[in-house]
Amino acid sequence: MESLKFTQLAVGEFKLDALADFCLSALDNCIAIVGSSTDFYVMEMVKDRSANISLPYRVKFTNIPQKRPFAPLLKPLSLSHMYEHSNTQESQELALDAIYVSECSLDPPKARVLQAEWIPNRVPPTCTVLTTYGACELYVQTNISQEWLPVNTNLFSILLEHKFPITKTLTDIRKFEKLREYINYYLITSFCWDHAEHIIYLGTAAGYIISLKFDESLIEFTKHMQIKTTLAKITYLTNYKNLLLACCVQGTIKLFKIDRENLNIKEIECLWSRKDRMTCRKAFIRFNPSLNSYIVVFCKSAHILVYRLTTQGLLQSSASAYVNGIKITGIEVLNDMEYIITTIVGHIKCIRISCPSSEELKIDEDFIQHNFDTTNMQILGICCSKNRCLWSVMLFRNKEYLHNSKYTNATAFLNVVKLNNQDALIRLRNVNIKIMDDVQDLIMTIGLDIFNNMEMDKYNEFFNIGQIKMPKILNDAFLQKMQIKLFITRNVAKHQRLKFRTYKSHTSIELDFLEPAVQSLHILSRLEYLQEFRKASTLSSFQQLSIACMQNKLQFLLSTLKDNINEENSFSETTENFLKAVNQHLNECSFDLSALHYKKEHCNVCNETINMNIFNKCSKQHVIQRCSVSQTQLPLFQKCYCPQCYALASSLENQLLKELFGGHEMLKCTFCRFLLTEDTY
Repeated sequence: MESLKFTQLAVGEFKLDALADFCLSALDNCIAIVGSSTDFYVMEMVKDRSANISLPYRVKFTNIPQKRPFAPLLKPLSLSHMYEHSNTQESQELALDAIYVSECSLDPPKARVLQAEWIPNRVPPTCTVLTTYGACELYVQTNISQEWLPVNTNLFSILLEHKFPITKTLTDIRKFEKLREYINYYLITSFCWDHAEHIIYLGTAAGYIISLKFDESLIEFTKHMQIKTTLAKITYLTNYKNLLLACCVQGTIKLFKIDRENLNIKEIECLWSRKDRMTCRKAFIRFNPSLNSYIVVFCKSAHILVYRLTTQGLLQSSASAYVNGIKITGIEVLNDMEYIITTIVGHIKCIRISCPSSEELKIDEDFIQHNFDTTNMQILGICCSKNRCLWSVMLFRNKEYLHNSKYTNATAFLNVVKLNNQDALIRLRNVNIKIMDDVQDLIMTIGLDIFNNMEMDKYNEFFNIGQIKMPKILNDAFLQKMQIKLFITRNVAKHQRLKFRTYKSHTSIELDFLEPAVQSLHILSRLEYLQEFRKASTLSSFQQLSIACMQNKLQFLLSTLKDNINEENSFSETTENFLKAVNQHLNECSFDLSALHYKKEHCNVCNETINMNIFNKCSKQHVIQRCSVSQTQLPLFQKCYCPQCYALASSLENQLLKELFGGHEMLKCTFCRFLLTEDTY
């Protein structure tokens, strides 16, 4: 078996006051950094890799919510009376716990992020943040400024409406023991999201698990169900389908089954009963179809524990492995039966799980080679992108490795790496891509490879233009290959311009062929759709105008390609074959322009009528900017653009562009298949 190795593609640094283990939380291509007491970082993967940024992420800083939800509840109480009438241990806890005395303090301790998780399948992306004060808030990115700001919800107020076995009213509480008991009912200490049902499960310090259903349209939570567990303070929750795993501060781990029909949660297995006070920091529940079983994986200190469960959640077999060092600091899924872990001593391992029989589980380990400076740095977290091709590893300086500078002491490093057995190009070419947004991390991996001058021969040889054989039908699969090739060639051109300040002649010839060729194939596809649409319905004025513009643009593109045919062009034969194939296809889907009825275009500058035959200029020689999708004139304002190549298109708000696509298709860029983004600036 080939030895595994991490290859570094990018690295960036952050100023953080503190970091805890498992400091990275990721979903799809978004990352949240947990641990700092003064700030909070949210990172989204960018569509276009630029040389001006150190990481392939858009890093956004946001202030941690400093809300103290219990402060209004504690105002009527006499904390000084409780302090005087408490024993030594209770009085110390009362005086030191900021939840109780923050309102009395001149300089209350700042809140720290306790947990951050993404709400899946939500647009715009939404991150849920829990602080040490028990404040749980939703953060959403604004459209204009792209900042991450909290959203006002009723999460805490709806939690207060839950009925708990409280024997006394709040004003009757005079002892700290009763106060702590009361606060623990409502103090949120962990949470997790149900990916399918949009339900949040809250764990409290009193051992309750409460589920609230999230209404996306109203941005509100509603009551759902709750259970009083036998666990103490719940410190970790995770769920998968109808299973829910919970861990408490004492280290006990239990598995629960969710009955959504009867709105009930019940305990089914105790996976770890020893009260070792080593809380679980990360766990995974996955269903393996070949085994018809659930596989549960979590870590305790420096041990990996694996459990195989029936479809009903009952224990079949278990296994554990010691992975050296003091503790595990990160764990992430590679696939259903393989996991990558990091340890405090700098080791990175791949854990492989196998099931020789229903009563037996086996764990194998394999070191992953890397070049991180683990002598002076500690690995404190690892996460991966949507398609498991880009891995992000967080490193923090050892306590022994100190500097006089406060800035360098509080600096963490995020290393973006890839595994040597994951080939992004092979995976990309074998996927039927509807939109490039679904494979954004594969695209980014290829871009980083080229930017780092890695495996250039492989990318240059992919889909060799000089050896292209035209398919009998110019379908979407052929367009997809051409778009991937164009993306690769553009990135090669960026790299050459950065390194040599100019393109190589071969790259320039490739671009001269690919850009008009891709546009031509897009126009043919739209014309073909509109021909089918005309058979069932009447073409709108915009559709007819777009047809006239697209066919004129197509003739311009074909003439451009024809002009490129010469003795110096090594792709002349390919260009001739392409022109022949396009003309044959055009004969089947072209329209008679004289039969179309549409409103004439007028220049946005001088209001002169635009002659379609001239197309790119008005009679007063003003340049006409055209939509890359419909080829109609772009408005002065309300435009949208491709976040990868920045091609412009008409605004998505007027809904006109949707008339050129079928109901199942999404509006995407002509050149690179990314979803178009509204220009809000």
